[in-house]
Amino acid sequence: MSKKLLAALRLAFTGALVFTLYAAFAPGPDAPQILPWDKAAHFAAFFTLSILAALSFPRAPLIAIGVALSVLGAAIEFIQAVPAIGRDGDVVDWLVDTAAIGFALWPGLLQGARARLRQPETDLPTALHQQFGDSE
Repeated sequence: MSKKLLAALRLAFTGALVFTLYAAFAPGPDAPQILPWDKAAHFAAFFTLSILAALSFPRAPLIAIGVALSVLGAAIEFIQAVPAIGRDGDVVDWLVDTAAIGFALWPGLLQGARARLRQPETDLPTALHQQFGDSE
């Protein structure tokens, strides 16, 4: 991948991340609403972040990207639960975030396991361990 394309992807990821954090922490009436349903907005934000992160960091294991984004979603909800923030934390929002991450990254994880299975002398347990286990 060219350095210019990688830089553009990372810029897009950073922009999406900043927008997501602004939307998460802006006071209720000031928070931007792209979609009319809160859960759909969560899904769209974390689906987009997942795709952009996977493209922006092509050497990072997809499972690590997924875990990091899920932790981000949990942290946002935890911080929103602090009364001084003026927002409401919601475990269901975090579950929707995590579901969006899974929907975005699962095809890549599956493709990686399938590619390993196509290698000679690789069985399913070995392919899954290579995909989800140690990243050597």
